[in-house]
Amino acid sequence: MLGGFNAQNMTAAFAMSRTIGIPADKIITAIKSFKGIKRRFEKRLDGEITIFDCHAPTPEKASAVLKELRDIYSGKIIAIFEPNIGGREHEAASKYDDAFKDADTMLIPRLTKLKVAEDNFKSIDGRP
Repeated sequence: MLGGFNAQNMTAAFAMSRTIGIPADKIITAIKSFKGIKRRFEKRLDGEITIFDCHAPTPEKASAVLKELRDIYSGKIIAIFEPNIGGREHEAASKYDDAFKDADTMLIPRLTKLKVAEDNFKSIDGRP
């Protein structure tokens, strides 16, 4: 499993498990057998090109994943990003400054329609 955030999550799970009395050897066995969560820095293709899939729907998470990827991968990085609801709030716009600096190319596809009441949420819609 790749990513410092995964190491942090495993460390927290170990600490919490020890706090409630689970023996260290059982925790380590469980961690070793854990295959990860789909779309959390998951390597989907490794060949002539390498494809990683990571659900990182906010600019902060995208930035962290791209930094991790830049640290471990020497090839060209093309990021395709679709923000979640919080990432589409007008207040979030400034958080995108430098969020994709570790990508060589960054694409935002046509944004999918959000499943929220339109009158309660005015989002960034992707149009210029």
